[in-house]
Amino acid sequence: MVYTEYLPVSLYEQRYFRSHLPKEPRPASVPGKRGPKPKLPLCHPDQPYGWKGLCQDCAKREERWRHRGIEMTVKRYNQILAKQHGACVICFHVPQPGQRRLAVDHDHRTGKTRGLLCMACNRLLLPLIRYHVTSARLRRAAAYLKKYD
Repeated sequence: MVYTEYLPVSLYEQRYFRSHLPKEPRPASVPGKRGPKPKLPLCHPDQPYGWKGLCQDCAKREERWRHRGIEMTVKRYNQILAKQHGACVICFHVPQPGQRRLAVDHDHRTGKTRGLLCMACNRLLLPLIRYHVTSARLRRAAAYLKKYD
């Protein structure tokens, strides 16, 4: 039976006609050629792509910072980390692989970044900032503690 003799008219006939055509053999696939190459993140090429050229983890970090009103990018974080030699500004603690990253210390009113702190130093500063403790007060408190040391 030659299929070109019969031309379907209705939509039903067109679908029926197409579904009953003999299948053409697919061309042999070329090894290594399976569509477009997946995008690789610039920060961690071994991890899955997130957005804006970043891996999913870095993209989530940037999203969290933006949501909290912190003016920070992964690139800037890495620059500050290199400037601080990978350590906390206050206690010089260097986080080991598997530990939490250094926290971004920032002014809550302006969103400007001051530096990167370990979690202990970040928690230490929180009450000082909350109760408007000035550097003069801190010096007097240090002198008071030194007097009884």
